[in-house]
Amino acid sequence: MLTGILARCPKLPKYSPLLRTAAGVPRHIGPRRYKWLSRKPSRNMAQHDQMIIEDQSTSPQTPETILELKHYLRSRDLPKDQRIDLLREKTTEAICVPVDSLWSDDYFSTLNGVFMRFYAETGAIDYILPLEKLCELFDKTASFYLDSGRTDYPQYMAILAQKLMRTDDTLPTSVLVNIVEIISTAHVGGLDAPLAHVIQRVGHRIGPDFTKALLSRQAAKNVLNLDSFEAILKIEAPIKHEGLRSHLKLINDDYVAEFIAHIQEIFKDSNPKVHEYLNLGRNLDRVQYIACQTINQYLKEPNTELLLRLLKLKSDLNSVRCSESDKDSIETILMHLQAHGEHENYTRVKNILFTQNIEDEDLINALITQLSNCKGQFDSFLSSMCDFAISDEIKFSPSLRLRADLLKNSIPQRGNSCDAAFPVIKDIYQPFLQDSDNPSGVLTDTLQAISTYDVSDTQNLLDLTCQDFNAQFGVELSILDYKIMIDRAIAHKQRDLATSLFDESLQSSCVHWAESIDPSVVYTLDNLIILVGEGKGSLEDIFARFRTIKQHMSASCSPDALRKLCRRMLAQQCVGDVIELLKRELPNIEKDSYQKIRLDFPYNQSYHKLFHQLFTFVVTYKKDTSFGTNWVLYGELHKYFHIPFKTYLTVIQFFCEADRLNAALLIVRRMKMLSELHVKPNINQPPSPAIYTYLLKVFGDKLYEEGVIELHEYLKMDTNIQTQDINLQNTILNAYSNLQNIGKANDLFLAISSNPKQHGGINEETAQIMIKTYTYSGLPYVQKFWNSLSQYGLYPDYSMFKQYLIAHTYHGSVEEAVKLVEEIDDYNLEFSSDLLLSMHNYCIEPEKQKELVDWAVKTHKEKWDDLAHSGLLKSATPYMPDTNLIASGPEE
Repeated sequence: MLTGILARCPKLPKYSPLLRTAAGVPRHIGPRRYKWLSRKPSRNMAQHDQMIIEDQSTSPQTPETILELKHYLRSRDLPKDQRIDLLREKTTEAICVPVDSLWSDDYFSTLNGVFMRFYAETGAIDYILPLEKLCELFDKTASFYLDSGRTDYPQYMAILAQKLMRTDDTLPTSVLVNIVEIISTAHVGGLDAPLAHVIQRVGHRIGPDFTKALLSRQAAKNVLNLDSFEAILKIEAPIKHEGLRSHLKLINDDYVAEFIAHIQEIFKDSNPKVHEYLNLGRNLDRVQYIACQTINQYLKEPNTELLLRLLKLKSDLNSVRCSESDKDSIETILMHLQAHGEHENYTRVKNILFTQNIEDEDLINALITQLSNCKGQFDSFLSSMCDFAISDEIKFSPSLRLRADLLKNSIPQRGNSCDAAFPVIKDIYQPFLQDSDNPSGVLTDTLQAISTYDVSDTQNLLDLTCQDFNAQFGVELSILDYKIMIDRAIAHKQRDLATSLFDESLQSSCVHWAESIDPSVVYTLDNLIILVGEGKGSLEDIFARFRTIKQHMSASCSPDALRKLCRRMLAQQCVGDVIELLKRELPNIEKDSYQKIRLDFPYNQSYHKLFHQLFTFVVTYKKDTSFGTNWVLYGELHKYFHIPFKTYLTVIQFFCEADRLNAALLIVRRMKMLSELHVKPNINQPPSPAIYTYLLKVFGDKLYEEGVIELHEYLKMDTNIQTQDINLQNTILNAYSNLQNIGKANDLFLAISSNPKQHGGINEETAQIMIKTYTYSGLPYVQKFWNSLSQYGLYPDYSMFKQYLIAHTYHGSVEEAVKLVEEIDDYNLEFSSDLLLSMHNYCIEPEKQKELVDWAVKTHKEKWDDLAHSGLLKSATPYMPDTNLIASGPEE
């Protein structure tokens, strides 16, 4: 830095002659004052009117304003007040100068020097500039750095952001949007946290244009996606501030308009995929979920026109994927429109629909169609809107007016016979048929309308209509005509009718299901498969029907359809067929791929139900004694899904109980590998302490040495687990004890004992395990350890005393064991049948066991008689007891 200062020092030519002498005459120059630089300054740098600015390379194009700012910032020739006025003036001018990347660093460093100079002096951000100009400076800097993709912001940006967020003045929306964007670029979690932070701090001062500005900025940056809309939906409103409730309405007209436009844009050129797990921005289930959430929040203060557009969007979405909540959203919109329009005969709705706009006919068509689907709930609303469409031959097309006339007629025809309804219907469609040059289109419009009729035999009414069109004009049914009738049969659970209509369509030369790319057509066939899967026929019949339908589908089956089919196949233990079905219908995903189908999203309930069905079979099926079937199917689940973490312990317990310990170990290996392979711990978490504890106990009890050693090595390297947890440490110790690895157990005990009991370290369970461990080495080792318990701050409890008794009888020291029982009062314990049972069953020498029995009969006859009749007594052999020390961990 000193080099930079010296480089800027000007030469002083007028003083140079003083350093010269006459030619040839030497001149003596005396020494300078000793320690001339050591004197402490009486004022700090700010008081001394000096500010060191790091030198920046000045471009020839650097604006004059910046050069002047540098000059005035360094100058000491001007009075302070005058210099401040000049700095304020030049800074204001500099803010208005467009920034060029050639000299941008010089530009921002100079402004940073001015700002930091006066902020250091006063601590106030508005000392050099008013708030309006400070906001302008913040926006200018943010825009440049965000557009450049740089994150090395000037120092004043952090100060400005903090101060502006604390001010009580109203801030420009652009400032708030820039703050959100700056934080989001540095935050890996996306828009959620930055937006929540800004709303929490200044939510009470956010203007109504904030949502539009934020979404527009996202769109301009080409980063607008479903995450943006979801982040706004998560913001809680109203917000409390200073005891007042200020309603922050982020889900407003701007949000809804942008959301509708975005959904239309992402599906403009291509249809949604059935299994969209890679690009969640085009996931139809997610779109439906966000649409439902939007409707619920927007209905608080909706705009009628946007509400109609939402209805149209939801109607289109429901035609290709529809759940019960999606149907409820449609009904919610209709109820709102009726409640707020019935008193004025829906004048506002009609005025909006009458406005000359290319979307008008689509809006009213969606409205009357959805009203007619609600079966009598909105009769007056439907009648009024149908009259509105019928009465205007100029505004609305013949196709719409025909449907409106037929739908209005559905109200008085409700409950009539089809024979009575048909003549009335024919009178309605006949004039339109005569005037149309497209009788096939008239038939489709007619069938669509009368499919909603509630007469004695609606299908017969549809058949009569088709026959009449064929008789008059030779009209053959199209794929849309069959779709309409099949949809109606599916909605009424008429399985035989739906399948017969489909079979009939296959005989028509005009119908080619497999060639249709209309997602609503695929959805109809998918629903037909679901209906077939719910049937009570044999599995062979159901699967044959499924194959026939699937041959004519241009897309994969939905998870709901797969679940219905898998349920029937699993009931017959056709696991191989299930695996093949999943292979054909679910995406082909690489084994170790980071992106698989997520089950933790609220909109993926269909996949979650499918997974749960298959997983339940894995952990309950026991007809294959090798449990190979369970293992193979569980492996298939890993191919397609991110396995929910909470299911791991369940499946591990199942395979351990099935004595497939290696399978349990492989699952832990898989968990560990996935957690290391993928960066997001919430998706693939490493094994939990509960899993380690359970497996170490089981592996130790069942002498699975490989598993114990491998899990112990994992624990040493797992930084997510607190290895000082005494329960986990005791489990590891007990596992090595059961394996009779005395040396390893002793090493572990020494490590545990370094942490005293009062600090959560060694405890009574630890001592009990070590008594059992030393029992394998010999009774003297046990006695030595027992006598040293006080060194570890431990006093014998019931479990420790019981293990100590077992050690004596195990080594045949019955007399010592009896003596311990006689002294049991010294330990504040009581002799019990459990202690007597343990002494007997762990005695491995028949002679010593007989000696123990004689003592028990003599001194504890009542307890012995109870045990003799309990069936719990085990006879010893010359080699070992029926249940040895290794067979179990610490006994409770």
